[in-house]
Amino acid sequence: MTTLRYTSGDEIRPGDKVECPDGTQGEVVFTLDPGEANLPNPQIEHLSRGFVVRKCDGTLIHYQPSDPSVRLLSHLGLMTSKTMNATIKKVEFLQLLEDLGSHSLYYPEPLLKLLTDCGLSAGMAPDGQSIILEGQVITVSTPERGEPGISPLSVLCVVYEIATGEKPDSQMTGRGFRYKDVMNKLASYWGLDAKYL
Repeated sequence: MTTLRYTSGDEIRPGDKVECPDGTQGEVVFTLDPGEANLPNPQIEHLSRGFVVRKCDGTLIHYQPSDPSVRLLSHLGLMTSKTMNATIKKVEFLQLLEDLGSHSLYYPEPLLKLLTDCGLSAGMAPDGQSIILEGQVITVSTPERGEPGISPLSVLCVVYEIATGEKPDSQMTGRGFRYKDVMNKLASYWGLDAKYL
């Protein structure tokens, strides 16, 4: 199979976040080439070479690679500061972090939905336990008591590093204080009120 490319020249990959012609966002579910031996579903054999996008409302739409009205926003796992800062819902993300708190762990799948609702590119890692957030693997933590899960502090650190290009730095000790200090620094970087301490 030949590599399919957007009109920008970027490779079309499953998991890509794209902007559709109507201005809504969607995710590339799969690419297809009529000469490909294993199409994902025999009911799509009539479709020509191209890619299928699942829009936010669940609608599946087939596009030709040459369609200039479909614009790549990010490859899953290759988000840049520029594209993340354009797509992330900053206030909602910071509110989510405040609601989650720094002392709890969360099951990966429900957390993924919350993160994608905030405009982040996130998916389940192949191990079925970890998540991939903006290309960074976040593994589950195992507490002394309770069930393993994803730490909101790990999520915050990944987003902070991509947004600013620097590792989060805090002189505060204690998980809760450090968490809120890094939230304040991220809010300030984004030009928002730093109100989390």
